[in-house]
Amino acid sequence: MAILTFKADDVLRVVEHSLKNKQAAIADWSTANEKNGWTPKTSVPTEKHVVLVHDQGVYLMSNGTPRDTVKRRSQNGKHMLDSSFCAYADGCDPNVGTFDDWWETSRSIVGGDDFAEYLPWAARMLLMIRKGAKTIRIQLTSTKLELMV
Repeated sequence: MAILTFKADDVLRVVEHSLKNKQAAIADWSTANEKNGWTPKTSVPTEKHVVLVHDQGVYLMSNGTPRDTVKRRSQNGKHMLDSSFCAYADGCDPNVGTFDDWWETSRSIVGGDDFAEYLPWAARMLLMIRKGAKTIRIQLTSTKLELMV
């Protein structure tokens, strides 16, 4: 069991964006196969979602469209890019510390594979923050993700 902890102020921006915008379609990659040209079935969720992502760190982002973009510098520092706003889990932000720090912390909490999990918790998270939560925590086990109250 592991716990991801996020700053409520960052999560607030994510959930407010998700709640006020149309939801982006979610691809079900388990439906993609050679016969259908490796095209997944997609659906637009009826509940407002946040997306838990592991790639360059571990973070929450809005599933709202259009994206909530911020400017950031490219890895080589030469270009400014539009990037989705992310609420990083404690210790898992690639913009803080060294590569070894955030990479190892992320890997120890969620494993080595990249993923995106769509979580229908935007409204619940907003309510928690409005009731005074300073952090938002997600518990991970080998079989489930759970929003901790």
